[in-house]
Amino acid sequence: MADHEATTIQTIGQRYAPALISFAVLVFGAVQTAAATGPFNLVVILQLVALAVGTGSTYFLPLVDTKWQGAFKTGVELVTTAVALVLPFAIVGHITGPQILLVIVGLIKAIGAQLGVAIRVDPQVAPAAADGAFDVSTLPVAEVETEDHAVQASSSVAELVAAASKDEDGSL
Repeated sequence: MADHEATTIQTIGQRYAPALISFAVLVFGAVQTAAATGPFNLVVILQLVALAVGTGSTYFLPLVDTKWQGAFKTGVELVTTAVALVLPFAIVGHITGPQILLVIVGLIKAIGAQLGVAIRVDPQVAPAAADGAFDVSTLPVAEVETEDHAVQASSSVAELVAAASKDEDGSL
């Protein structure tokens, strides 16, 4: 039962990694930065709202079926960071140091969202089976030469095992 709970937590962590990382950076980065740099004003509050919208969107937007699967998730983080950059100029005509720090935190959130996407879609990290078990038989292996034949670099672990079983003593 403990293995199932650990697998479930791992699966949830992988599935929601983009939003979890973005949320953690929002709470521990943006809010702490805003609180530590002085009193909240309208611009800082609106910047925090923009960054929070980015985090919420990262949670709700799907991965896309393109080469860059995190285009929506990371893209919305970059757009909301750009909004956080433009807000001070639009409202008061200049940007202060704490407001620049919030923009930097927004960029870190975007990087974190992309990292979360990478964690979610990496075949060596994400479980292949519905029960959460890893299927290592499909992982690629380096080229291995045996006495009778060679297993190519594009081969999988399953093919390597099959080649070993052809040898009488089971070794390569």
